[in-house]
Amino acid sequence: MKNNILITGASGFIGRALTDKLLSDPSNTKIILLSRTSHFENLSNFKQVIPVIGDINNVELLVYILQTHQVTHVYHLASEAITSEYTKNPRQAYLDTVYGVTSVLEAVRISNVPVKKVIVSTSYKVYGRSEPPYNEETHFLPGNTYETAKACQDFIAQDYFRSFKIPVIIFRTVNVYGPGDINHMRLISKSFSDIYKNKKPTVYSSVKNSMREFLYIDDLIDAMLLLQEKANPGEIYCIGGHQHSIYEVVQNICEVSDYKNGIEITEVSHVDETKEHSLDSSKLENLGWKKKVSLKDGLKKTGEYYSRILNKN
Repeated sequence: MKNNILITGASGFIGRALTDKLLSDPSNTKIILLSRTSHFENLSNFKQVIPVIGDINNVELLVYILQTHQVTHVYHLASEAITSEYTKNPRQAYLDTVYGVTSVLEAVRISNVPVKKVIVSTSYKVYGRSEPPYNEETHFLPGNTYETAKACQDFIAQDYFRSFKIPVIIFRTVNVYGPGDINHMRLISKSFSDIYKNKKPTVYSSVKNSMREFLYIDDLIDAMLLLQEKANPGEIYCIGGHQHSIYEVVQNICEVSDYKNGIEITEVSHVDETKEHSLDSSKLENLGWKKKVSLKDGLKKTGEYYSRILNKN
């Protein structure tokens, strides 16, 4: 079987990691990478790679890609990645996240290309203020703009399966980290960045003891490829990680970095965050997936990456 795979949001952290993994499989004859900007210079020697610069909301472009390359699988990863942007510029964030998934699924619907699976990434944030642990049936209770956008994205993907028989598979994942994440606004990447710039890593007092789950990038990619291989259209899967308090995660980052100058606790009382997030991965585990990388091992690998790139700069 030959696969022609389209990845939206291909220049993002997860998109780049997925591309690297797909390139190791000779059955993937075409890997079409859609991004607003080109970050694929290092892939120019791979004949399977077809970079396309374009907007996710350009339905005509999406239909052209699907038809020209006879796409068999779609990974929809594109959305606004910076959570603060959802508050600063909600209209654009909704266009990228909510209208973005609509554009992709509508393009599949009208293209008449027999796409086998459309794998849509959402987030554990869809659950908002619901009581953890969350599973595939937990009700959505979004409490802010980011959570609302991801919930809408998820509901639209579900509707395109129910109403139009688009072969959608949805996965909801926790906080993903690892080498290659250049978004230094996330907890793990920011903490490593601070340490290698000789700054104390910071934790907000209001979330110091909040429990979160963290998943190493390789474990997520394994889950995504398993969904491509084994999951049935219409199914939803939660992908959980290792649960730790935010303070404990930063402590571990200091330990693997051999950083001994302590953690700065910033007194903030207005951060509106729930105290615990956790996902039940039982359904995915029944499909054959399991986490392989512990938090400490994942942080070691991630720290080596940041040490290399930040010390180079």
